[in-house]
Parts: sequence; structure tokens; C-alpha cells
Amino acid sequence: FDFEKARHLPIYILHGAKDAIIPVAFAHQARGILESFGYPLVYRELPDWGHAIPFKEMVYIGDWFERILRERTQK
Repeated sequence: FDFEKARHLPIYILHGAKDAIIPVAFAHQARGILESFGYPLVYRELPDWGHAIPFKEMVYIGDWFERILRERTQK
């Protein structure tokens, strides 16, 4: 995998703090590594959620995708 070529790709990390399947520490580690390499990312941690996504978060993710697509089509 060519990390340098992927550096411009936006990343959205969403993780439940109470996730019993994938510990939130993995999300913290991924965030730190990606930020240290300069990847553009959004990190959202849901304090009362486990390994699931509440529907309202899908709206936030959709808005994020729309913003990215708008920015890229304006270039």
C-alpha cells in the first residue's frame, strides 16, 4: 500500500467508547498514527455507544461526504 499516494484521502473515524468488540484504544491509536502522518481526518467518539452506529450519525457522515464531494468538484 502506498501511504504517500493516499495522504490526500479524507478519513472519518467513528467509534463507540463502550465498544466491547473493538476497544476504543484502537481508534485512539489509529487517530494518532494518521494525524502524525498528516492525513486529513475527522474523529468522533460516542461516549454511550458500543459496536453500533446510531442513525443520526449517518446524517453527519452523509454531510461530511457531501462537503468533500462539493470541494472536489469545485477544483
